[in-house]
Amino acid sequence: MRLKTILQLICIISLLTWICNIRSYAEEPQFKSNFKSTNQEALNKWNKKIDEIVEPAFKSKRVMGMVIGIWDGNSASYFGYGKIDLKGEAVPDEKTIFEIGSITKVFTSLLLAKRIIDNKVTLNDPVEKLLPKYFKIPQKQEKQITLLHLATHFSGLPKVPSNMRPKHVTNPYKNYTAYNLREFLTSYQLPREPGEKWEYSNLGVGLLGFSLGAQSGTTYRRLIFKEITGPMELKDTRFQLNEEQSTRFAKGFTADLEKADHWDFDVLAPAGGLRSTASDMLRFATTLLKDNGQFSTVMQMTTKSYGKTEIPDNDMGLGWLIAKKQGHEVFWHNRGTGGFSSFLAINKEKNIAVIVLSNTATTHSGVVDDIGGSILKCLLGLPYETPKWPIEADIKDDNIDKYTGDYELISSKDVQGKPEDADKIVFNVKRKGNRLVIHTDKKVKISLYPQSENVFFAKIVPMTVTFSEDTKEKTILMNISSHGEESAWRRISPGREIKR
Repeated sequence: MRLKTILQLICIISLLTWICNIRSYAEEPQFKSNFKSTNQEALNKWNKKIDEIVEPAFKSKRVMGMVIGIWDGNSASYFGYGKIDLKGEAVPDEKTIFEIGSITKVFTSLLLAKRIIDNKVTLNDPVEKLLPKYFKIPQKQEKQITLLHLATHFSGLPKVPSNMRPKHVTNPYKNYTAYNLREFLTSYQLPREPGEKWEYSNLGVGLLGFSLGAQSGTTYRRLIFKEITGPMELKDTRFQLNEEQSTRFAKGFTADLEKADHWDFDVLAPAGGLRSTASDMLRFATTLLKDNGQFSTVMQMTTKSYGKTEIPDNDMGLGWLIAKKQGHEVFWHNRGTGGFSSFLAINKEKNIAVIVLSNTATTHSGVVDDIGGSILKCLLGLPYETPKWPIEADIKDDNIDKYTGDYELISSKDVQGKPEDADKIVFNVKRKGNRLVIHTDKKVKISLYPQSENVFFAKIVPMTVTFSEDTKEKTILMNISSHGEESAWRRISPGREIKR
């Protein structure tokens, strides 16, 4: 692994550690299921295939609960698995409410398109034009950020603002207000001209939704209800849940199946604040699939290509990602929050849609994406693979203890010998129950699970760690492999077990 990649991985996991509420280890997930369909024949056709695709995620303890909704061109079917929370044995179903995270961005882009059709704004309007005069939007070479730049992640704004200092680190967006947004934008300097490079930005889409609300004389949330969720009759798609809906709100879990807090949003709600059900989300998808529906023009506008992304074979629509593979065009979005993950995909050619909602944060491990992608291929009639993940092995405590200690970086894939500033990177490996935990000087914690006597894996990100003995130096070596890159580490001092 290149030194730069290692540091990037540390930053990603640092953010995940910061946003997740790490508590006691949860009990094991269960592969319990329930099915429902508007067509029994369709249910019989798909349930065995979807069971096959989903079951490995539960066997490898990657998710606590999950609901899948599919539209196969003729009927809607729902498949619920696992548990809503740790109390009771309730299996999630099409009415269970989840945080849908960044799929909220698609709603924001549809709102933008609707406002354009109604002649309220244009794509080339500078965002500053929509905001109160006391908002100052950064420019580069006198080039202004437009609504198009915000909706397509070409604004030059970062993923999140640097002045986020949450009162509760497990609910990071809750107290980030319009005042904080204004404060950040006033002082921020763009690194490049708007439109020059694609860079995914929660901040940018949050600003887009806020500006649409400000320009209309109301709020973004009211506009979404008036223009999108109300006309579509999405009764359970809300930013704030009522008392009855709260009883159907699933509990969230981290990638390590530990309890996570729900997320609340203020000014950045347009980027990820919605909660919804599989039933509502499939209704949302099928409404957009209708060629003669009232949202037909809106869908056409948002699913045009407005540029290339850094994701291979994917263009950028307004809010939507547009994948072009194996002769099919798919409009999709994904992501999640501190305790939830989501995946939505639509193919107009075959009139199909897939929604996957989980109450487990698998955003960086890709579990929900892999499941959603395989189901999509299944519906398209393409060859698909059943996702596989390592399963925890039962090994002796002594074989876990002997790998603890402090490790220094000695080489990476593209650097021979000790890389420059490697002395600044020391990983401390400790034992915690049945796992190892990597600690860094950045206070990051990465749990590792035994796959064999000397091979361990992480669940929070795709990462394999292999230990070996250096008989000459009489120490332990650690090899980290992630995203096709590797790094080698040498133990410089032994360690101790952590108490549970």
